[in-house]
Amino acid sequence: ILGARAPLGPVTPLSKRILRYGTMGPGAAPDRVAECARIVHACPRPVRVAWSHVLGALDLDAEVRELRVPAVVIVGRDDRLTPPVQARALAAALPGRAGLTELTGVGHMTPVEAPEAVTGAIRSLTGTYLDTYPDTDSAGSAKSAMGAKEDVA
Repeated sequence: ILGARAPLGPVTPLSKRILRYGTMGPGAAPDRVAECARIVHACPRPVRVAWSHVLGALDLDAEVRELRVPAVVIVGRDDRLTPPVQARALAAALPGRAGLTELTGVGHMTPVEAPEAVTGAIRSLTGTYLDTYPDTDSAGSAKSAMGAKEDVA
């Protein structure tokens, strides 16, 4: 679907059913399915097609062992596009990984289906690791920038 040069057309009940089957878990709430459909259908056709080529050539094994930052892998147990077995292999290959989170009843669209769980994992990761870096390195710069942003807000 991503690589199809034809426009996706309007969001319809049928397109939502197809999208839900392919990208979401069986228990996805109707409002989350509608949001996912809105996101997918709003993507300009040239961008969608180009992205399909990027994904088709993506080799996650190529340099994953070189990643030197803390990471957490999040996967929906009902993900049909990148199944949990792939997420487990990715998590095992990451040096010094922070963990693997498998979300029951969730498909590929984890940030849309389970935003609270994804946000919680990111908060936990940053809370655990952000304070371990001195302010003089690149992670510290990010920490300082985050602090400045919080002060403005």
